[in-house]
Amino acid sequence: MPQLLVFLPCEKVLISGGETGDGTTTVVTILQSISVSIPKDSGPHLAAPMTWHIFVLWKTPIEDRGVAFEQNIDLLAPSGEAVMRFKTDFTASTEFQRTTTKVIGLPVSEEGNYILHLQLVRADDPDLILTDAKYPLLIQHQKDAVDGSEAVAGDMENTKV
Repeated sequence: MPQLLVFLPCEKVLISGGETGDGTTTVVTILQSISVSIPKDSGPHLAAPMTWHIFVLWKTPIEDRGVAFEQNIDLLAPSGEAVMRFKTDFTASTEFQRTTTKVIGLPVSEEGNYILHLQLVRADDPDLILTDAKYPLLIQHQKDAVDGSEAVAGDMENTKV
């Protein structure tokens, strides 16, 4: 079974030489908490206008190389509602397997601890969860009046999960 080495949200992931290089990975700005300004008269579906990434690094034993896996990540609001969902299929081919998910926008409607919830399953047995991990991300609201010169949360009513 692949061993989870790293699971975190960050601003950016840089891979040396691209996918054909030596594979050295640099993670820029690990996200732990985000403070957002909430405009007066804002709607119920808000998102911070930011691009961010979810970086996951697995160590794959020899017996799992060539095996197809599904990596599922949900972003859970403090209420427990899944506000974003990401599925990545991969076949483990080397000792270290990484996945990077680019995300545009960050739901911030609820203030509090959001949870990134990762589950890994074999593609041929999706009911058997091999790995279950969680990462907390604190969202804090600033309810001050916004003058338009700073990043603010915007309406994401048409965003689908």
